[in-house]
Amino acid sequence: MLIAISAEKNDLDSKVDERFGRASGFIIFDLDSEEFRYINNSKNSSLGGGAGVQTSRLIAESGVKAVIAQHFGPSAHSTLDAVDIKKYSANSTVRQAIEDFKSGALKEIKSPDVHGHWS
Repeated sequence: MLIAISAEKNDLDSKVDERFGRASGFIIFDLDSEEFRYINNSKNSSLGGGAGVQTSRLIAESGVKAVIAQHFGPSAHSTLDAVDIKKYSANSTVRQAIEDFKSGALKEIKSPDVHGHWS
């Protein structure tokens, strides 16, 4: 199973980016093989509007079943819901977020936890 984690840098020891739609990028982590790759999100993070929707599309195209960030706005939340991608919150390193996801310690986000256009 693939999961995506918003990351400030291309590194498992990077901090989970507090933003989803305007995250610097995402670590796409394969829970089966323990391998990962990085997706740069600079194109979407610099959008004037619609970053949550465009980033959600980018994430959906990567084949993930769950995404971890600190916060999700309303547009990102509804777009991810529409493609059945679960959302989780973490305020740690990417590595710790992955371990917490594996152990079931992360809280699933059932509704947006920030207003639109926040940064």
